[in-house]
Amino acid sequence: MAKCPECGAEITYLKNFCFNATVEYKWSVTPNGSINCDEQTMTDYDEEEYWCPVCDAILTTSEDEAKDILLSGTPQVVDGQQIEST
Repeated sequence: MAKCPECGAEITYLKNFCFNATVEYKWSVTPNGSINCDEQTMTDYDEEEYWCPVCDAILTTSEDEAKDILLSGTPQVVDGQQIEST
């Protein structure tokens, strides 16, 4: 399992914050007459940060680095053999 490089907590996800984002929502009326809001789509943002869900440390601003952090505790398999995780 991945660990936060700041606090050492075991983590299974990172919080992702996108700043100055443009988000599109679909508003509709349901058959019973209530208003429904769904289908949100983020179309643009200026920058993003990935935070530890335990200590709220900003760990990276790179999606690739965020993926590396989450995969850091995952056993890697090459040619059927488990190798040391980075």
